[in-house]
Amino acid sequence: MTGRPRIRRNLVITVSVMLIAGAGLGFPLFHGSGPSDPEPDLPPVSTVTPSPPDDPEAVAPGSVLDTRSRALDTLHVSMLAAAYPDRIQEIRRFEDEWALLMDDRWFFWEEGRLLPEEARPERSSYTALHFYNYQLGAHELPELTEAQRAALRDYGDRLAGRPVPPGDSVPSGGYRGRHPDFLDALWGFSRALDADRAMQRIRFLNIATRVHPAIVEPLRRVEAEIREGMQGDPELRAFVQNILMVSGFFWREVPGTNVRSFHAYGTAIDLLPRRYDGFGYWRWARDSGVTNWWEIPLENRFRIPQAVIDAFEANGFVWGGKWASFDPVHFEYRPEVIASARARALPAVEARAVYSPAEATLLR
Repeated sequence: MTGRPRIRRNLVITVSVMLIAGAGLGFPLFHGSGPSDPEPDLPPVSTVTPSPPDDPEAVAPGSVLDTRSRALDTLHVSMLAAAYPDRIQEIRRFEDEWALLMDDRWFFWEEGRLLPEEARPERSSYTALHFYNYQLGAHELPELTEAQRAALRDYGDRLAGRPVPPGDSVPSGGYRGRHPDFLDALWGFSRALDADRAMQRIRFLNIATRVHPAIVEPLRRVEAEIREGMQGDPELRAFVQNILMVSGFFWREVPGTNVRSFHAYGTAIDLLPRRYDGFGYWRWARDSGVTNWWEIPLENRFRIPQAVIDAFEANGFVWGGKWASFDPVHFEYRPEVIASARARALPAVEARAVYSPAEATLLR
């Protein structure tokens, strides 16, 4: 460890705690979990001390957070700490970089890469754990830039034509994907056998599956909301009756990569139907000859009732149907992403009441 650690106690996480607690607790261009792509009770540890909402140092000129990017890093790290208070013991700044402590091991933010100390020299070869601009509510196809379309095209070509050999730590082109250690520490295991032993068997919508114990209660709340909605919604009842399988824990990597799927942690589920009424996965569309799969109209994709999406989002899950590499049967537990989306959705007057003026501006 280099440099003298400097603890910042006035962290702006009050709104993160409020949003996550109040909710009961994507659109990434580069996420590729596939259909049938899932927590032990975690011991409580110390949490980060919230600060008053108005923190003038957060973006003060001349401070270490004097750029928009660094100020956003502060908010994202704070929301991450607030989302998992039983796991993240502390957050600090070491010289110019935020770090999070779990199980007495530091993970450095590094623009969202969340790297242990030993991996920092090779930071450029890892991708970030997406803290993306997820939009709550009804989905609309976003306008993509030409650069984004080119990146998606390259992504599809890479997965289709350059599979990652087993055990290959650095595939062609130097792509490593996410570093696994942060999520391994967060969810409590790094081996398939340990993960398998940690899973809890549940029934979701009367279908058996296995998931990480940490998402059992959120899933119970999701199911309660869906069942309440079914009473007066024939479409919702028909959707639930069409579910053949609920795929949770499955120790594997994201297809075509060496990146561990969220299903390997038991923190994602897929609601697999008996029949599809449209494209159910971006790779199926690409493999059928649809080059620009991200432009497929929503009405031509497998549809999930909005009531189902709302119930999952209200309890900390993001929906894969909102990704450019769309995966509409997939729901993934990411309470920090939902908290960020809720913060951005606050009316300006409410945001200013909770955040400092500078912080409220950053969320817009």
